[in-house]
Amino acid sequence: MIDQNLINEEFANLITEQELIEPKTFKEAWDHPDEEQKKKWREAINKGFKDMNDRNIWTIIKKSNMPPERRCVKNKWIFKIKRNGIFRARLVACGCSQIPGVDHDEFFAPVVNDMTFRILIICIIMANLSAKIVDVETAFLHGDLEGIEIYMDCQQGLEAKPDECLLLNKTIYGLVQSAR
Repeated sequence: MIDQNLINEEFANLITEQELIEPKTFKEAWDHPDEEQKKKWREAINKGFKDMNDRNIWTIIKKSNMPPERRCVKNKWIFKIKRNGIFRARLVACGCSQIPGVDHDEFFAPVVNDMTFRILIICIIMANLSAKIVDVETAFLHGDLEGIEIYMDCQQGLEAKPDECLLLNKTIYGLVQSAR
């Protein structure tokens, strides 16, 4: 026999997922037609700006002060609704617009393989040890740019003049060297 409550719950979840469509652009998120979602997207955008400002990610400079052989890295906002209902807005650099040898020399991303992680957890359990797993929410905003100046276009939502750009002091999401 089919449980009617289960069907109703799945249908409610389906409707909720259909109503919560992730915006593709800053303008779509900022001017969302649903007032509740507009409020949540604006909070997420403001939190993203706050995280970057707290870490002194960039300095606004005039484009005329930028070296002539350099160009600005492009960027865009990425919007995501997490499974737990949290609205997330991230400013992401378009790493593909970085020039090797100019914007970065080398990159290395220390990434753990999921099988290695499982083996490590099994070893911890077998040795009767305890472990703490930490997730740093803004991990990509902690990296230093060592000896390389990276310039980025001013993004939507930041009050800047047309002749200004951003000199990055730290890494942001999407840069080739961010995962270091």
